[in-house]
Amino acid sequence: MENQQGNAAGWQNKQTYSTSGQDLQSCATYWQNNHSYMASWQNFQSYATLSQNQNSYATCWQNQDSDATSWLNEQSYEIGSKNQQNYETSWNDQHEHATMSSEPEFTCVSDHTSTLLVNSLLYPETRNESLWKLVRWQNDIPDLALKLWCTPNVVTILLFEMCSLYKDVQNKTLTTLQSKMACNIIELIKCIASHPVTRMLCLQVNLPAYLQPFMSFVPNEKIYEKPCALCLNVLSTLLQANDQAATDYVLKMDFVNVCLHTMNYGSVYLKTTGVYTMLKFLETELGFSYVRNDASQISKIIHALGIAVQTVQQKPVPILLKFTLRCYSRLSTEESIRDKLRKCLPQQLKDDTLKFCFGNDQRVRFWIQNLLNEIYSNEATKGVQK
Repeated sequence: MENQQGNAAGWQNKQTYSTSGQDLQSCATYWQNNHSYMASWQNFQSYATLSQNQNSYATCWQNQDSDATSWLNEQSYEIGSKNQQNYETSWNDQHEHATMSSEPEFTCVSDHTSTLLVNSLLYPETRNESLWKLVRWQNDIPDLALKLWCTPNVVTILLFEMCSLYKDVQNKTLTTLQSKMACNIIELIKCIASHPVTRMLCLQVNLPAYLQPFMSFVPNEKIYEKPCALCLNVLSTLLQANDQAATDYVLKMDFVNVCLHTMNYGSVYLKTTGVYTMLKFLETELGFSYVRNDASQISKIIHALGIAVQTVQQKPVPILLKFTLRCYSRLSTEESIRDKLRKCLPQQLKDDTLKFCFGNDQRVRFWIQNLLNEIYSNEATKGVQK
């Protein structure tokens, strides 16, 4: 009996021990669950932090990508009809650039910074970036032309870079990077040619002659088109100075034939550049005298202007028409040339053809009517409604 009671007591103790073990296991399970919950919470916090970091990184990357996109847009070669309003505004600024890129807003460049940029042109690893910055900020750097000219070896290096591209231009293997470098160098040469102090120095060392290979043919690709247009702009810059020595130099470069070739066979963009350059040439007394005394040159110019009018009819570009009409107007100031214009003025200017091309653009109507009044001595012109 006592043994049975002892066994019963032992059984109860085992049950108690088992219960205690179960409680311990429950506690352990509860602690593990809590620990897992805490770990999950920590993981969740870590994940949230990581997600925030990733979002911050993504935002940063997007900003960087946006900046890069903006920079690429600034280097864009898009022209003409794709952005006709910007195209026309750029040409109306009286310091027209063949590059239609939008310049970054920059208020001032310190003398120290500009000096560092000019000196950086001496080193191949910093040359491209320095070229780009100097071109974009040239209007904010006082006397940049003097710094370029007076810094030893800078002009020599620019000419060396230009000469290194001649073979690729001739073989039509120019890359986009090379084209951009050529454009930036030509812009700096234009800067030197436009400064009253360095202009004559530029001509004395025959600097514009190094641009000749880029104008020796009319390119059919934009990669060659922009350098060619910029070279013509350098010549127009020299002509705008209205200096006899500069005009003489431009004539010695066979400028008239180069310009006529561009007007006859170039794209709309190059035609606009060519007509504008021809206009600047005709506006100089020496240039106009050169043309006025050569009947064959007069015929060639009138023919090229007629092609420009036909181009405008096919692809209406108001600024091209404006420059073309201004060339006609300048030629009409000479009585003998005015008689010739009365006989061979394009029919599109006499009737309403261009009116329909440009819709309700009153500027075009005014330009054409004004030209007709000048040529026909204010006589009523048939086919043109007032």
